Parts: sequence; C-alpha cells; structure tokens
Amino acid sequence: MAEGEAAARLRSSEHERVRSELETRGFAVCRSMLPLSSIARARQHLEKAVDRHLQRAAARGDVPHSFAGLSLEERIAAAYRTSPEQAPTSWVAETRTSLAFQGMLFRDAQLCALVETLTSRPPVVASRYNVRSKLPGSTNANFPWHQDHAFFRMQYLLKKQAAKRLLAAWAPLVAVSEANGAVELAAGSHTRGFAKHTRSGAFMAAEEPPSSALERVVPSLNPGDVLLFTDLTLHRSGPNLLPTVRWSADWAYELDPSDSICPPLAVHLLRNEQATEEQAPLQLRNTRSRLLLAACAALVTTSVAMLLQKRIRR
Repeated sequence: MAEGEAAARLRSSEHERVRSELETRGFAVCRSMLPLSSIARARQHLEKAVDRHLQRAAARGDVPHSFAGLSLEERIAAAYRTSPEQAPTSWVAETRTSLAFQGMLFRDAQLCALVETLTSRPPVVASRYNVRSKLPGSTNANFPWHQDHAFFRMQYLLKKQAAKRLLAAWAPLVAVSEANGAVELAAGSHTRGFAKHTRSGAFMAAEEPPSSALERVVPSLNPGDVLLFTDLTLHRSGPNLLPTVRWSADWAYELDPSDSICPPLAVHLLRNEQATEEQAPLQLRNTRSRLLLAACAALVTTSVAMLLQKRIRR
C-alpha cells in the first residue's frame, strides 16, 4: 500500500511538472514515457513497410537494389545515397491502420493518463499525425520556424471544419540530437499568441523568427521519450548531419481553449488585427487612409457619372 501511494505521489508530481512547463515554457520532455516494447513494435512495422517500398523501387530501377539486411536507420539512407531528395519522408499511408502506432504509441495508457490529468477529461487523439524519415543530405523533412496551429488550422479549414486547438506529441524512434535534426523550440514563445505565417516552399513559416530574448532549446531524446508542446510554441527542425536516418512519429490530442495548457490566440488578434489607431503602426494607419481616400474618390466618381447621365437624359 505504501509503495502504491508513493508511486501515485510520484506520478502526480511528474504530471504537475509537465503542466507547469507547458504553461510557462510551452513544452515539456517526458522521459521514458513509452515502453520500449511499443517502440520495438513500431520499428518492426516500419521495417516491413521499408522493405515493401524498396522492393518496388528496385524493380522500377529507382534504387540499385533493396539493401536487405541493413537496419531501419541505414536501409533507406543507403538506397537513396545518391538521390536523398527522392526518398519518401512521410509514412502516413503505411501506418494508418497500424496497431503499433495508432494503439500502442498514440493511445499509450501512461501518456493518455497524463493528458487526462492535464485536461480533466478522457483524451481524444486528433486525426492528423505523421511518421517521418529524415535522411542525411535531404531538406525534405527540415522545417522553418512555425507554430503547429498554422498547419492544423489550414488542415481543418480545407475539410470545412472549425479549427481545433491541439497539444502536440513528438516521439523519436531512434536517438535524436541536434546532429540529426532534433526539434528546436523557442521557450515561452507560446505566450505571444498566434503569429502570422506565409508559405515557404512546401511549408508554412512564421513571418518573423522568435525573439532573440527567448531561450532556444534542442532537447536530446531517446526512444521512449515524448516531447509535448503547445500548438503556439515556435519550433523548427534542422538538417540531419549523421549518416543514418532519423525516424520519428508525431501526433496530437484535442484541447479546449479553456484548458490551462492551451495558450490564447487572442494575443495575436489584439496586436495585429484589433489594434487601436494609437497602437497601430504607421504603415497600417497609412493603409487605412489610402483605403478611405480611394473609397471617397470612388464615391465622387459615381456621383459625377450619375449627374452626367441625368443631363444626357434631359
């Protein structure tokens, strides 16, 4: 009984640490959250998917041969050594019905218990997720500074659904560090609201990088660790400089805007869309002035045209 109570207190303490870090820093690292047996099952599933892919690619002549016998980290990298940009980086289709990913990782009992503590309700796994392979020498899985809400919002709107707020989860299937393109986060950036984003190639990128005043953190993670971060936390992912592939999975849990770990979007709206004339930058005021003048000019032009038409009729 005493051991059970001690374990419960330890879990409660850990859950509160995660809540505090999500609220204050915008992210939290959960060490050894996922069982290594689940990671092993996920890797086995990917090994089979990679084998099928390379068998077909070799038959088409896209790669020299299937490189059977190499590890998951080595195989795709070896096959596409001379053309890394041609290699697949997303394995969503291959994992959509996988119990290892959909059940054992995304709905892991210990992780879901944590999310339930953070939100005070049973967790709901969002429909969007990804399983990624970042190859050395390829830029296809490098992401510029962005907030996930920019992606999530676009995906929901394309489905003609109201955009939902989400808590992101990112888990490596191999050891990750800055050397092979781990996630870099701007601590505290989530408190500054939803930033404006623009297209940057195939990605969405924040118009401005995070303030230099914010601490930038690149957590080194091992298989079993989970990185949680808010959908407003600015983050990016750099190149893989190692000779092997960086494999990872990312998914999300639905939040309610009232959750303490769900930062408000309104900061952006107040700063950029609802600013008063005194708060608005000079460029915005000039733009409004030009629009007002254009409207007045259009009104005058219309009035003159109406008078001319009346005279012609007379």
